[in-house]
Amino acid sequence: MKKRIVALTAIFYFISSMAFANDMLFISPTRVNLDDKTRIKTIHLHNKSNSAKTYQIIASDIIMTENGSTASVDNFEYSAKRLIRYVPRRVEIEPDGRRSIKVMSRIRGDLADGEYHTHLFFNDITAEEKQKEKESQEKEKSSSETKNEGGKISIHIGLAFSMAIPITISHGEADTTVSLEKAEFERIKNNDFIKVHMTRKGNGQGLAYMDVFYSNATTNEKTKIYHSVIRIYRELDKIIKQIPLKNKEKLTSGKLKVVLYSESDANENDKDKIIGTAFVDIP
Repeated sequence: MKKRIVALTAIFYFISSMAFANDMLFISPTRVNLDDKTRIKTIHLHNKSNSAKTYQIIASDIIMTENGSTASVDNFEYSAKRLIRYVPRRVEIEPDGRRSIKVMSRIRGDLADGEYHTHLFFNDITAEEKQKEKESQEKEKSSSETKNEGGKISIHIGLAFSMAIPITISHGEADTTVSLEKAEFERIKNNDFIKVHMTRKGNGQGLAYMDVFYSNATTNEKTKIYHSVIRIYRELDKIIKQIPLKNKEKLTSGKLKVVLYSESDANENDKDKIIGTAFVDIP
């Protein structure tokens, strides 16, 4: 029996509304918005590793699912993949070096009003090339070992790193509203959650801001226990946000209050900025 070497590649990608950095690459900004007036943006890259890196830049579509997770697809109705150009598509960056990527919109005349989105991936192909070289060496070594060991099966796991940022194009009039429908308590295998149901209407991406408060029934003390930015992509009409109650042992005899705002700096006193409110009893 011949010895087989199976290579498994793990790909990691990160999406954030802030500048993203790890030990390898710093990207800023990590969200690019283009419209009819702003048709060009620059993405700055900084190689923070101690070795030269080569990155391949590829536009790829990611959609949001109803439970708030994401999935890769070849194409979809509101994809911006064919509505952008970006140069260069491959960069080599020395240790502590910096490079820039230009992203440009190419909106067609017959494009319907609304928002479109895709993601720009930065794939570290330097690591992939090193992995291939290592696999080749191990394969040659395995051929020799097979003669002496009678044949074995080994599994080698290699890691390739990939970062992605969202690219959004707004064309014409984009009008979108987000609504808070309800919130409910859920227990899954002794883990407690609240599920917040929200809907989106219109031809753009829904954007809102959520706070969750806990009110103690005995002391009437109220504490903010959760805050999040809510984005509902255009391909969805509704979304369910599942929020874990990590400190439930302290949340007894009270209620949870979910508040959805239209602006990031809003609070409970800004009545005109509150989209909706829902209450959840703690069992």
